[in-house]
Parts: sequence; C-alpha cells; structure tokens
Amino acid sequence: MSFKVFKRKDFFTRDDSPKISIRKHHLGFNGVFVKLAGLQYFNKVQVFVDEENYKIGFKFHKESNPDYLTLFSDNR
Repeated sequence: MSFKVFKRKDFFTRDDSPKISIRKHHLGFNGVFVKLAGLQYFNKVQVFVDEENYKIGFKFHKESNPDYLTLFSDNR
C-alpha cells in the first residue's frame, strides 16, 4: 500500500486580529491582543461584567488587589 498525504481537518488560517478566548478554566488573550494592549507591562486584570448586555470588560493593573486576577503567559 502506498503512502497518502495526511490532510489536517482542524486547520485554521492565522490572522492578525486581537482575540480573547473563553477556556474551561481561564480566559486567554492571543499574542496580537497582548502586544496591542501592552499586557507585558501588567500582571493583574480587573474584570467587569455587564449582565444585561452580555459584555465583559477588562482593566489591567500593575498593583495587587484581592478582586484582581493574575495574568500569566501560556508560552512554555
């Protein structure tokens, strides 16, 4: 039997759009978003929720607060 070329079915094209993904245990900001928002300079994020309009807002911080969440890099 001869070899056949494997074709991925889960492939998606890469684009330069900033994106936020909702994951099982956390939110993810893609690299474009990180660069545009300058997130490399922050280590905390404050989350705002508009329940009526189903919106989420973010404010990034350098200082700690019990209500802020910690930012971390997914890069390994």
